Amino acid sequence: MRDIAPQYGNISNIPPSYLVKPVISSLSAPPFNPSLAEVHRSIPPLSPNSLIALETARHLLASSAVLTDREDQIDYTELGGLCTGNRFIGISNTLNWANHSPGGLGAVLVTSEYRLAPENPQAAALEDTHATLAWMSFHADELGFNPDKLIVVGGSEGGNLAAGVTLLARDRPSSTGTKINIAGQLLIAIPLHGACAEVGPWTRSNHIDSSNHAFGVSRDAEHVTMYTLPERVTEKDLVKLPPTCLDVGTADIYGDQVLDCTQKSLRAGIDTEIHLWSGCWHAFDDFVPTATVTKEAWGVREQWLRGVLGED
Repeated sequence: MRDIAPQYGNISNIPPSYLVKPVISSLSAPPFNPSLAEVHRSIPPLSPNSLIALETARHLLASSAVLTDREDQIDYTELGGLCTGNRFIGISNTLNWANHSPGGLGAVLVTSEYRLAPENPQAAALEDTHATLAWMSFHADELGFNPDKLIVVGGSEGGNLAAGVTLLARDRPSSTGTKINIAGQLLIAIPLHGACAEVGPWTRSNHIDSSNHAFGVSRDAEHVTMYTLPERVTEKDLVKLPPTCLDVGTADIYGDQVLDCTQKSLRAGIDTEIHLWSGCWHAFDDFVPTATVTKEAWGVREQWLRGVLGED
């Protein structure tokens, strides 16, 4: 795959055709949840609009993702816009799913470390995540889980990767002849690459910058497919897909698009559920893990998992 890093400079160099018009911000923005407002004001801006700024953002996110206090299987992919982050970001709230005490899910939880853009544009992250998924599925006996109860979960851009590997698992023949069976997909605040709002902490400008890092300014076929950008899948291709849960805040930059995605999924006949969190912005549950609404959100997500796994 060719190196596209030299294409990037400042956001002002991006062609006008990629500077999408906001949707949510043209309306009356919903008020932030009061329990999240103070933290929202304190979050430093992320500006991955140059390679130097991108390194700063990577250091900020990596330093905040240290896990020091903290028969079903779950593959988790992290947030970070495909150009920042690591396998620990966003995973803290899912650790309870691996609880083997009475009443716990007792899941085997694995998270994927994938190559980052722009050094490694798509489909590098997709292929790395799919390789993780395949390894887990083919080592089910060794890891101690039922391969027919494998669920993929992703937050933010990790949600796009989770949706992409679900499509890839359906369509790509296995090198071992063993099919990867995905029982469900939980997609949290997935960034759909159309119009979006200028609502922090992950803004419309951040979205454009990270998208150009990951997919190239020209959006050519080398980097853009229905697997790297699952929103491009047509309704006729939305077949033989597992139960799907979408989850987003009403103040999220991608809120309108997630609602559109839900309608598309329902029209295609997919068993689909959506959770909307009032006044919650993008990645609120990672930035404010102790908030009441965050705990409620993770509780509802776990309830959906139990339903898909037949444990409710």
